[in-house]
Amino acid sequence: MTIERFLDVLCVTIISANKESKILSGRDVNFFDFLEKNNKLHLASSLMEKTKEDFFLAHNKNMESASDDEISKFLISNKRRNFRILNELVVNLCECYYSNKKALNSLGLPENPPFPEGNIINDLDLSLLEVVFDRGKIYRDF
Repeated sequence: MTIERFLDVLCVTIISANKESKILSGRDVNFFDFLEKNNKLHLASSLMEKTKEDFFLAHNKNMESASDDEISKFLISNKRRNFRILNELVVNLCECYYSNKKALNSLGLPENPPFPEGNIINDLDLSLLEVVFDRGKIYRDF
């Protein structure tokens, strides 16, 4: 089984498409390239190897010969077994998905950040806090 196929199954399992609403699945955001670019591909490889071993023990057959649906169901049923790696991959997939302009567009969200120049904070009138400073400590020292 290739890492690309494993990631495709994993991505669709985590974020599935909705054809009626034209919402993209996790497969459609090129997660492999995202992991490669961010030096996180080792996470997917590690999860795939552990999943292969667990799948063989559970089904007495190689994961390569299993259908995508079988692998998806197995990933869901064994999500606690490799929780830390899976959790980190899910966080990375969400980051990849919500930074993809096509995915954002399909969700009806704006493609650009709301504050592209940064959020400018105006100068504050600190004299408003003078009463608080004058009050002093309001907790006990032990």
